[in-house]
Amino acid sequence: MKADGYSSDELKSFNRVLRTAMAEINARRADFPIADMIARLFEAADKGERDPAKLQAAVLAVAQSRTSAASRQMKARARPAISIAPKRRSNRPMLSLFPRARLSDQKV
Repeated sequence: MKADGYSSDELKSFNRVLRTAMAEINARRADFPIADMIARLFEAADKGERDPAKLQAAVLAVAQSRTSAASRQMKARARPAISIAPKRRSNRPMLSLFPRARLSDQKV
């Protein structure tokens, strides 16, 4: 990755592309290192790409593949459905915050 040899206008354009890509990654709630995004941006720029839409696609293509791979891994590790045991009747008295007074406890 070379960062020198670009004009200031090109670097400003790269900055806008990177900010737009970061906003889209944040909107997807994906976790993608910025250093990787910058590397992909300059990799495409080193090959001569200057179209902002294509540069953004190059940056996001890796993010999309990582997020889809992560979602596939999450689905593979998905837990089985929770089964609810049938309700058992208990002989224990029900506890409450305000217990009822017994008739034998009341003073007359």
